[in-house]
Amino acid sequence: MFRLVLIIPNFILSALFVAHNSNDAPELYLPSVLFLSVSLLVNFCIAINAIYKGIKNPVIVNNFKEWDKKHQSLVAILIILAVTDYGYLTILKDVPMFMKKYEQINIFNLFMHISGAAITWGAFLDIFFRNIPQIIIQVSVFIVII
Repeated sequence: MFRLVLIIPNFILSALFVAHNSNDAPELYLPSVLFLSVSLLVNFCIAINAIYKGIKNPVIVNNFKEWDKKHQSLVAILIILAVTDYGYLTILKDVPMFMKKYEQINIFNLFMHISGAAITWGAFLDIFFRNIPQIIIQVSVFIVII
């Protein structure tokens, strides 16, 4: 849970780097914006896909749709937060605990599997589309400045 608290400052610092420091090396501005935009788009697609799979799954469809309709604002906030980092999808694993029919352990396991797959893919793609390029660009800017 502590990791989730650190995601927003990480995103803010990444966006501030792109907005302010990438101007120090103009040739790196476009790659900085591109990598940040691609990572946000990928995270958005992963979040939408995880929620869509939860809605379309025949086993958990009624429970999840009921929860989704009841907590639409929470789902919207979750999607916005998941755009900044896939890690917020871990909240989806806990959704069945807040449902009335928590006894249905198979539904719980299935939903954990759906959101777990999204989190795994998010981690993999986040490393290659955001973290590695971000490190390369920041080191390149540091070298250009020196």
